[in-house]
Amino acid sequence: MKYLFSILLLALALSTTQAQIRPIFTDRSSQTDAVDIMPAGRVQFEVGYFFFTEDAGSIETSGSSIPNLKIKYGISEKFEVNIITNYQTLKVEIPGSTNKFNGLSPLSIGGKLMIKDGDGPNPKMSATGNVIFPTLGSEDFENDDLNAIFRLIMENDLGSGWAMTYSVGVDILDNDNPFAGTIMFGKGFSDQISAWAEVFASFINDAGDPYGVDFGIAYLVSDDLSVDASFALPLNDNAIDFFFNLGFGWKLDTR
Repeated sequence: MKYLFSILLLALALSTTQAQIRPIFTDRSSQTDAVDIMPAGRVQFEVGYFFFTEDAGSIETSGSSIPNLKIKYGISEKFEVNIITNYQTLKVEIPGSTNKFNGLSPLSIGGKLMIKDGDGPNPKMSATGNVIFPTLGSEDFENDDLNAIFRLIMENDLGSGWAMTYSVGVDILDNDNPFAGTIMFGKGFSDQISAWAEVFASFINDAGDPYGVDFGIAYLVSDDLSVDASFALPLNDNAIDFFFNLGFGWKLDTR
């Protein structure tokens, strides 16, 4: 127990020392991932609760996911890997019947690569991609094929605490392969508090394109822990009516 206690104190000291150099940042809870890469040797847990509702005429759909978990690990200063899993519940109500489903969503594994740092008007840039395995989850949420998501993420420092982060990409899905785009304006109001507003859209092959807007706030509890919340509203009839996201990020030094 004495040696275990000493190891824990050393790990805490290393984590605190390193955290003073680079406070935590997360991919939560906006639609635009952070452009930055996890520092080498750090592991980060991003955990949340997600809830949505949608009313499409006679069909009402609602659902949630928890722990809405993303685990990231910094391989080097230029590359990180991640794994994503969710426990989902879904309720679909149609006249005369209600169907409920729950279980694990298909497992997603991916990574993020830093392409270049920002310089004046030239944005900082990174690329991220995830592969979604069709049967590594509950039967109710299985995909037909191997799916994938790719994004190019860019960020410009606008000064006075403002930043513009935006992304473009494509989702390779069973039934559609939509292009997707986001643009987010964020501001740090203090060392602890930041907020953002974001517009996001998908451009789907054979269906109406959904457009939405979300707003969020984050609070830096410590250099290794942050909490956040966001909500979204539709900009057209094809988007989800409402969703809410609440969660936190926690970073550890494993070196």
